Amino acid sequence: MPDPLKQGAGDGPLSGARVIEYGLFHAGPTCAAMLGALGAEVIKVEDPAKGDPVRGLVRLYGQDSRLLSGRSIPFESYNAGKKSVTLNLRNAEGRQLLYQLIAKADVFVHNVRAQTALAMEIDYDFLLRHNPRLVYASVSGFGPLGPEAARPGLDPVGLARSGLMSVLSGGSHKPPILPPAGMADHMAGILTAYGVLGALMARDKTGAPQRVESSLLGAAMWLGQLNLRYALFSGKELLPLDHSSDPLLNSYQCKDGRWIFIAAPSERAWPALCIALGLGELAADARFRNFEARWTNRAALLSLLEDRFASRTADEWAPALAAQTGLDLRGRAASHRNRRRSAGAGQRLYHDDRASRAWPRQARRVPGTSQWRAGAGCRRRTDPRSTYRRRPDLAPWAQLRRAWQSAGAGRDLEESHYEPRRKKADHG
Repeated sequence: MPDPLKQGAGDGPLSGARVIEYGLFHAGPTCAAMLGALGAEVIKVEDPAKGDPVRGLVRLYGQDSRLLSGRSIPFESYNAGKKSVTLNLRNAEGRQLLYQLIAKADVFVHNVRAQTALAMEIDYDFLLRHNPRLVYASVSGFGPLGPEAARPGLDPVGLARSGLMSVLSGGSHKPPILPPAGMADHMAGILTAYGVLGALMARDKTGAPQRVESSLLGAAMWLGQLNLRYALFSGKELLPLDHSSDPLLNSYQCKDGRWIFIAAPSERAWPALCIALGLGELAADARFRNFEARWTNRAALLSLLEDRFASRTADEWAPALAAQTGLDLRGRAASHRNRRRSAGAGQRLYHDDRASRAWPRQARRVPGTSQWRAGAGCRRRTDPRSTYRRRPDLAPWAQLRRAWQSAGAGRDLEESHYEPRRKKADHG
């Protein structure tokens, strides 16, 4: 049986499928990237004059997002492993080149406004002339129908209009906070990719073209649906837990200032937690004998756990917690800054100019230098029991790698992307 960790991107369930992406910023490129991670060949089409606007993004949520040679973090994040070509779709010749790609494609993904797609002649009806079996996927701000269908949309607008921004801020009684995560964009891309997978199955069964549509507003509402349903059924907001609400779904500060989050709400997890903390006697304490008792005496339990966690460092607690059934040391809430330091503080991030076949490998030092070659925190698997295996030992800063560059309009596609890194010959 082949090792799933050694298989390339072309070995996935979408191997042999071709995706044409005309994506801008986050949502469209996220969708295409997910399809590419499943083995599809993704060809990114960009305007030769401007390209994807996120290429030159200088600031991300007010913070510097530039990498070496002027590259940007979000562009590198969503576009690894894609092929690239530049086409002027406002020009007839450029559109004809796109149509040639569409004729041999399975999926077309874009996130421009419907009117823009219509003006550029890349709308659903027009592209079906060139490929009657096409799966056509689009992301809008507010959906394809209704009075706001023509409005442009951005991630913060989707979060605000859906109510999710209020949820993430702690409730409508608090000032809204914009989380630095691109949640509506990413969720819209995920839902679009999900729809594309179903559309490919439907197309293969029926032979008919398929259309997939998602929106930033709809994606944010889907992500916050539990809060929306709670409000509809109860007439009240579903508010987040504060630190005093539930001692066994809570975060605790350790001796070194780092935090550990525990999730031990079940009866089975409670005695295991007591043993891990060296407080075995609490499991038999009448005040904490069951869920209701622990809830009634939660203030006392919270104080005990705060004092106990503060007596040791996070690294000292982690093995003890991991050793107990039902507990997971990966629940440690180390900051990105702390994880970066643990993976090689102060080292200059080195970018490889060659594309990877799948996700990049583990970060490693470039021999003879103080530089680090970037890696990624997961690899794609074909084992049906686990699609992805996370690598918790890798820092998130080491998950970026340059994978491709743009080429001029009409240039042969095989020349418009970097070749995969070749393995060194075995001289053993």
